[in-house]
Amino acid sequence: MTDDNEPPKSKLTLSKQRWAREGKFLTGQVARPQEQRLPPGQHLTRDWPVLDLGLSPQIARERWRLDVYGAVANPLFWDFAQFTAQPQADITSDIHCVTTWSRYDNQWQGLATSELLEACQPHPEARFVVLHSHDGYTTNLALEDFAAADALLAHSWSGAPLA
Repeated sequence: MTDDNEPPKSKLTLSKQRWAREGKFLTGQVARPQEQRLPPGQHLTRDWPVLDLGLSPQIARERWRLDVYGAVANPLFWDFAQFTAQPQADITSDIHCVTTWSRYDNQWQGLATSELLEACQPHPEARFVVLHSHDGYTTNLALEDFAAADALLAHSWSGAPLA
């Protein structure tokens, strides 16, 4: 015991105190100072790492489609011209890929998901969005996350088409 009747601080105790200050293990997220843009375990790149199965689908704009259906009042079936005729947005964001690379200050152009949701009018009971890609990949998002102010269906990066 120390003079003030506290037990000696072990390495584990000191680590737990540091974790508490950092917010680790409290919410599932690590609280970081705002100026620390690079998450732990990530490395910064200026390139675009290409990680795929060796197949890059080449979709001609004449064949490109965005279909929105399911729990919506107004199903949408847009070709590329209809998609890009909607109000367009510009967003700058960082990317932190699960494969451990990060890239700062990406400038995207596309359709804000809030505009898409305004057009299709999801039913009140709708809670999720399922996204399907041409090559079979799918993912799902909570409707709340899909509707975020900075969420975008991008067609261009820094003024250049994505495909």
